[in-house]
Amino acid sequence: ESIEVMANNDLDLSLHESQPVSETLVRSADLILTMTKSHRNALVHHWPEAEPRTFVISDGQEDVADPIGGPIDYYQLCAEQIERYVEKWVERVALHLPEGLDDESA
Repeated sequence: ESIEVMANNDLDLSLHESQPVSETLVRSADLILTMTKSHRNALVHHWPEAEPRTFVISDGQEDVADPIGGPIDYYQLCAEQIERYVEKWVERVALHLPEGLDDESA
């Protein structure tokens, strides 16, 4: 369902594979966004040093609904929620591009 919904949004996820959160991923991440408050709490409980850079993607407004097992409409709703929140995060986070590389060529 995720592949189908993203294909309808011109994104190809056919080669994407999810992976579990690992110590290596947590330690190397500059920013960690979770779908729910409980995901954030569990991650911070396991890796307290990640607390200052771990946030709920909605910035605390709501949890993003997990569509697993639901109809395709749930996947679309989830995608719309994530897109809306990612747009806000992009506005908040400054990109550090190499010298000579501007936003249009990135």
